[in-house]
Amino acid sequence: MKGGVKMFEKLMKRMRKKMRGKKRMGKKGQIAVATQGVATAEGKKQVPTGIKILSILTYIGAFLIIIGGLAFLAISLIWGVSRASSEGIVFSGLGIGIGLIIGGVIFLLAIGMLEFLVARGLWKGKNWARIFTIVVQCIGILVGLAQLFFSIIFATLLAALGIESMGFVSAISGIPALVISALITAYLLFSKKVKEAFK
Repeated sequence: MKGGVKMFEKLMKRMRKKMRGKKRMGKKGQIAVATQGVATAEGKKQVPTGIKILSILTYIGAFLIIIGGLAFLAISLIWGVSRASSEGIVFSGLGIGIGLIIGGVIFLLAIGMLEFLVARGLWKGKNWARIFTIVVQCIGILVGLAQLFFSIIFATLLAALGIESMGFVSAISGIPALVISALITAYLLFSKKVKEAFK
């Protein structure tokens, strides 16, 4: 009897050890799954709404540049061929003109594709897209300030000579674009949410 009781106790101990081992393995599996879930959640960057709006506007700009370039190519080719056939223009000269047009269109298409990549980078929280946008906006601000300065000087000189011009109007019309570029640059540089999203 004693031997049977001891065997029963040993079996019970083994069963308890197995149950404890399974519970530990279950907890480890739950921890691993939870850790993977956290890593996945952290991997998806939460891009601020302002960046998404900027990305959409960049997408629209890229689309318009590409469509505009293709439309310009089609119109230029149709106009060039019709003029050459009606006026008897030498085809060598026409070929040079078409070559220049195609070169310009390729340049526009390249800019459009670059804009598309930047828009995609902004949407996905890529820091290179943020830096590129800041640089472009800063260049735009500098160019806009230079145009504003020279437009005012030119309009002032014409006014001193008694010549009417639209220099002041054209200078003032460029101010909204400068303000928008300055706001975008400040947002990308100083917003805490933007900095965290693009880390």
